[in-house]
Amino acid sequence: MSKAIDLVDEAANLRRVELDSTPSELDSLNRRILQLQVEQQALKKETDPASRERHSKVERVIANLEEQRHALQLARVSERKPIEEIHRLKKELRQAQVDLERAEQDYDYGKMAELCYAIIPHI
Repeated sequence: MSKAIDLVDEAANLRRVELDSTPSELDSLNRRILQLQVEQQALKKETDPASRERHSKVERVIANLEEQRHALQLARVSERKPIEEIHRLKKELRQAQVDLERAEQDYDYGKMAELCYAIIPHI
């Protein structure tokens, strides 16, 4: 049983790291766009027809890659949104539990009732 729990914890931690770090596909797109932007700046100084043609091609490739990057970023945001909501709710629950402990220590029965029957169940 302990090994199963360890495996689940390890898988959850691996998934958390994946979600927190930039996906490799997005990272490689960013690097490729940067390389092309450097090339684009160098080509702006050139006046020969081959360089102008290459400049136009680089601009089109950059535009295409930026569209791909935008789509990946949107997918990443939509993937992270539910996880961020879970983190927010966990934080809110922890704070309510701390408030409940404080109310118990202060014998504040009204606050305890509010936390136990209204606030915590709705989190």
